[in-house]
Amino acid sequence: QTQLNMSANCTGGQDGHISEPHADWPPCKSVYINSITQSMYGDQLEYWLSIFKPEQFFIVPYTSYVTDPGATLKQTAEVLGLKVTEDIEAASWTNVGSHNSIGEDLNPDLLEQLVDYFKTSNQKVYDLIDEYKLTVVPGGDADSWT
Repeated sequence: QTQLNMSANCTGGQDGHISEPHADWPPCKSVYINSITQSMYGDQLEYWLSIFKPEQFFIVPYTSYVTDPGATLKQTAEVLGLKVTEDIEAASWTNVGSHNSIGEDLNPDLLEQLVDYFKTSNQKVYDLIDEYKLTVVPGGDADSWT
């Protein structure tokens, strides 16, 4: 809840407050301490698409990685022209102390607030994926990884 409140104060809430999202990115000094604000990818993706060609982007949904890390990493390697030559084991030591699940250990009211908070930013990501025909690894539509 604390991070959600900090992020809302920093960005102006789920709809933001900046007319040019990255003119002063990050929008407040605490953004790098606040992982929730860092996770609002819509404006970030839009900014980077103004600098790099769309074919240079490969979107890897977190849910795909969590659900099947081996298949996700193998498909990512294929898209990059690489080949995975060994079996991939899930690294149990990554992000020690962080949440490895999506919502399972959150209070349902807080989870609902978070989903609502990210709705606008997430929709912007989906819209940019469609508009620029970005590659999503593994393949599939947005409904399969939300």
